[in-house]
Amino acid sequence: MVAPVVLITLAAFLSNGLLTVATTTGGWVLALERERMGILRGPSGEMLDEGRVPPIDAERLRQIRDQIALIARRIARLRRAALIIWIAAGLLMLSVAGIAVAATARSEIFAFTALALVIAGVAGLFAGIASVIAPLARSAEALIDPNRRTGALD
Repeated sequence: MVAPVVLITLAAFLSNGLLTVATTTGGWVLALERERMGILRGPSGEMLDEGRVPPIDAERLRQIRDQIALIARRIARLRRAALIIWIAAGLLMLSVAGIAVAATARSEIFAFTALALVIAGVAGLFAGIASVIAPLARSAEALIDPNRRTGALD
């Protein structure tokens, strides 16, 4: 069995990596918003309504709106996974304390409790990883659907 301390370190690496990806992905939203503002800027600097822009720009605004929604969901999943992994790390830290108490007090109750905490922590790590990896299988198809609607891939 892998020591809980190694799993705690793994959880810290994973969650920090997920938060870094979420921050980078947030930059995409800012770039798309900047592009949207550029499309809606009038000749004198005023904001145009979406109905007053050329049809190609109106279509791009729809694409941007769809992409921002997808990216926002991805960021939410990344943050949720990081939270799950941090909770799992907390359970693993409690298991280390339980192992120490079980060893010093020679208590089977604390030993089984520590084992249950380790198992719950490992399950939490797997749940956090799965919550990020599972939606990736659908991500490519999600981006293709708007293109099919507009006929961009035909």
